[in-house]
Amino acid sequence: TYGEEVLFMSLYQTITDIDGNQYQIVKIGDQIWMAEDLRVTKLRDGTKITKSLDNYTWINSTNPLYCYYGNDDFESVIGAAMYNYYTVSTGQLCPSGWRVANGFDYDILVTYLGGIDVAGGKLKANYSWSSPNNLLSPKSYFEALPRGYRYAAYSGIFNEKTTVTYYWLGGSNSTSLSTGAMQIRYQNTSVYFGTYNKNLGFSVRCIYNQ
Repeated sequence: TYGEEVLFMSLYQTITDIDGNQYQIVKIGDQIWMAEDLRVTKLRDGTKITKSLDNYTWINSTNPLYCYYGNDDFESVIGAAMYNYYTVSTGQLCPSGWRVANGFDYDILVTYLGGIDVAGGKLKANYSWSSPNNLLSPKSYFEALPRGYRYAAYSGIFNEKTTVTYYWLGGSNSTSLSTGAMQIRYQNTSVYFGTYNKNLGFSVRCIYNQ
């Protein structure tokens, strides 16, 4: 079964980004994922991503930006960064040989875990989420955490930490102001796919180019 095929590879295998951050990895089915959310502050070519504390810049910029939840630098130690989609669309965010997971990647993952109604319960970590944190077994060891998000309006405020996480879907080159993301919430076992403003601050998960 898929539960027996999940191989947690991260005990001795990691991937390192350009900042020197190390990430555990996990094999789920035939896919190899980072088992942690991205927290890099430079593109793969060495270009620094602008850290945006200013709400006006966050809401209006079409340049690559990142921040931490609440503009709290401690999040860089215990958590991960949030990025606007203009950072994702550079195609340079993940380490060499890896990419921001796209909709097709997540479709394969969600199908492998049993479908949209149950995959969220297998993707979530068993800690940090608000109660009730509805989980399902067997776990995938994807270890999604409730990062919350940063608004693309309302003065760029942060919201819903401990209750929700969003993952940008990579691979879009559309000039539209919106693009796709996947949502996981605390109180159910589902995943949701939707279209969102590119100036939102969402999490990023990388997948290995196989």
